[in-house]
Amino acid sequence: MSPGRGRPPQPGIAQARRAQITEAAYVVFAAQGYEDTTIEEIARQAGLGHGTVYRYFASKSEILHSVFDYSIERLLSAIELEPLFEPAESLADLLARVQRMCAGLPELLAREPELVKLIMVEAGAADDELLLRLRGLADLMMSTLARALAEGQAAGWVRAEVNPQVYAHTLMSLSIPGLIRVVRAGQVVPAELTRYMAVATLMARSALAVDRP
Repeated sequence: MSPGRGRPPQPGIAQARRAQITEAAYVVFAAQGYEDTTIEEIARQAGLGHGTVYRYFASKSEILHSVFDYSIERLLSAIELEPLFEPAESLADLLARVQRMCAGLPELLAREPELVKLIMVEAGAADDELLLRLRGLADLMMSTLARALAEGQAAGWVRAEVNPQVYAHTLMSLSIPGLIRVVRAGQVVPAELTRYMAVATLMARSALAVDRP
């Protein structure tokens, strides 16, 4: 064959195919679970041949890692951690930042309740490395909140007897029952989750605020 013959390479085709397969696997894993899903079903959902999937992923486990990254990206698109990186001026300011951070979460979970299942159940149960990464993400959020609470203590608007690390862990844990409910019910009402977050904020304000004479 002479040079130059054949179809020219298409820039970005590998990335596009991997994204296509990942999004298809996201749908199938959410519907029937990682263990019960086959490569053939992922290929069918993606509208590709079975062999094409193996051109871009070596195994179903590798696809799960890509789905996990895709899911985390979707979750972080609705959660803004940046407001917590700057020092807060008061407890009200800190709690308002936490509320802004999570403002987009109810709508996202209402559209895609399977997102919680994929991140918290399927990925962690199927792969120890992904479980460690999930714990690392939770640790990052808790350490960021703990640092903000410690800064509040230094500024005098968080109770001195509060342990920032312990309370950050406790505050994060308040969200677990709501997330478990999403997994079990398979759906979420945004207004209900917003009310749940408001109650958690009220509890935090009562526990952290310095009593004023």
